[in-house]
Amino acid sequence: STTFSELKGLKFAASGNRWAFFGRNHSGWNIIANDTIISFNASLVDEIQFSNTNDAISYSYIDAGQEKIVLDDRIIPTYSRHGKYFVSQKGKRFAYVSKRGNSYIMNINGKESQIFDEILPIGFKYNDEFLFAARNGNLWAIFQNETPITETYKNVSEAVINADGTSVG
Repeated sequence: STTFSELKGLKFAASGNRWAFFGRNHSGWNIIANDTIISFNASLVDEIQFSNTNDAISYSYIDAGQEKIVLDDRIIPTYSRHGKYFVSQKGKRFAYVSKRGNSYIMNINGKESQIFDEILPIGFKYNDEFLFAARNGNLWAIFQNETPITETYKNVSEAVINADGTSVG
């Protein structure tokens, strides 16, 4: 049994089968899940995510001023992440919005999109393709990865995808 001086971020998988939280003890931060404890060096801890189809766990933390996402046994450095990050249905891919000055880019599994004035991330589809809405000037479009898949619109105020990644609205 381990004693923790601080607990943060309890998160349950959508299936209800797994849970995880951050715990700090005398040696540093840990992620505690129902089947494991993983120790890591961090000055701050941030988010815990689970994939939708297989409950794969992912988490983010800051170490020496650099934010990192742990996903599928990979440690991924992020750059100027803005908002939450997304994990694909099978827990193999990630996406997040990154701020560049007054503009934004979409980082999908390490590949950066073109620069936009505004981005509204939607989420991963069932086939692990990422959807987002983006605005340049006064016009919006919906993108699948880096490819526009719609005509332009004057406004996109919100967009969501269901947990299975099969329906967007």
